Amino acid sequence: MTAAALPPLIDARGLTRRFGTRVAVEDVTFTVAAGEIVALLGPNGAGKTTTLRMLAGLLAPTSGGGSVAGVPLTATPDAELRARVGLLTETPGSWDRLTVWTNLLTYARLYGVADAPGRVRAVLDRLALADRAGDVAAVLSKGLRQRVALARALLHAPPVLLLDEPTSGLDPAAARDVRRLIAELARDGAAVIVCTHNLAEAEALAGRIGILQTRLRAFDTAQGLGVRPGQVTLEDVYLAHTEDA
Repeated sequence: MTAAALPPLIDARGLTRRFGTRVAVEDVTFTVAAGEIVALLGPNGAGKTTTLRMLAGLLAPTSGGGSVAGVPLTATPDAELRARVGLLTETPGSWDRLTVWTNLLTYARLYGVADAPGRVRAVLDRLALADRAGDVAAVLSKGLRQRVALARALLHAPPVLLLDEPTSGLDPAAARDVRRLIAELARDGAAVIVCTHNLAEAEALAGRIGILQTRLRAFDTAQGLGVRPGQVTLEDVYLAHTEDA
């Protein structure tokens, strides 16, 4: 089968999540193919993180479903689903008193990775962190912490990556390096969702862009959303879908 003929790695169908009487995400439907990067945009509280948590198997949908990497989304969070997803949260934590190596080795063993030390070495090399393996996590800069968090998300070689604000707070060089890595991972066949407030980053990285405010207000390529160089910017489109929603 060709890549175009393969089923999507992410297939969200009517995903809805309520917390008591509050609706955080309502009837969200979209797909992401292998090798595709999708950006999810939306104001704070729009439901982006809740959507990622449902797709990662950390939060059960109230209704709706679909599948991620072939695992059905169900009303019960699924360990098999979590094993197929690499999740980067907006504020990733680490064990500050442990070294980078020990942090990653511990997670690799928790994931049940075969040859955990070898996999940790490979991921450290890929993220240019090999020379930081012996550093205690507490002394790392924000940019290095973000790279370690990305390394952790990649340890089990997941086919799906869900990245929440992966370049937030990084200096321009560190943010560029993270964007390059995301693009490389997609070229290697991963399906990637990036939640971001950086509209330029979304436009540069993503093949398709979703604008979320509880519901999915729009989902298409930048051109399909109406972006026209020199005439209509992605910011114009974003504000048109969110300011009066």
